[in-house]
Amino acid sequence: MRPLHELCAFEAAPLLARGALTSEALVRACLARIAAEEPRVQAWEFLDPELCLAQARHADAAGRPGPLHGLPLGVKDVIDGGNCIALKNQKPILDFTECGTEGWGESEVDEIVQALERLYADSSFRHKTGRDGAAWIIARNRTWANHARELKSLIMSL
Repeated sequence: MRPLHELCAFEAAPLLARGALTSEALVRACLARIAAEEPRVQAWEFLDPELCLAQARHADAAGRPGPLHGLPLGVKDVIDGGNCIALKNQKPILDFTECGTEGWGESEVDEIVQALERLYADSSFRHKTGRDGAAWIIARNRTWANHARELKSLIMSL
C-alpha cells in the first residue's frame, strides 16, 4: 500500500469503513507530511494538529455513520470571477469518475507558481484580490456555517 498521506478520499474511505484504517492513523500521517513540507510550501493559513487528532479519535469512536466520516480534509477558498486568481489550465481527474468526480480537474503546478509569484510581487493586486474576495463572500453570505449546512445536505443525500 502507498503511504497513508497519499491516499485519496476514494481509497481511504473504504479502508476506514472496513476498519482496516483508523482516522487517527490517517490524520497522523497527513499531519506528519504537512509538518515536513509546510516550511517550504506554506500552504496553511490555520492548522491545529491537536484539534485534528481529537476529532479523528472522536470519529474512530463514533464508528462510520456516513461515507466521508473520519476523512481528513483541508478547505480551499471559494472561487468565482474576480474574487480570486482563477486557474485555467486543468487536466481532468479520470481515475474515479464512477465516484462523482466528473468535471473535476487538477491544476498545473506552473500556473499555481505564476499566480503565487504575481501575488507576492504585486501588493496592489494582492490587496485588491483580497478585498474583492471578502466582498464576494459577504454579498453571498458564504459563511462557514452555510458551507457546513450545504455540505451536510449534500452528504446526507448520497
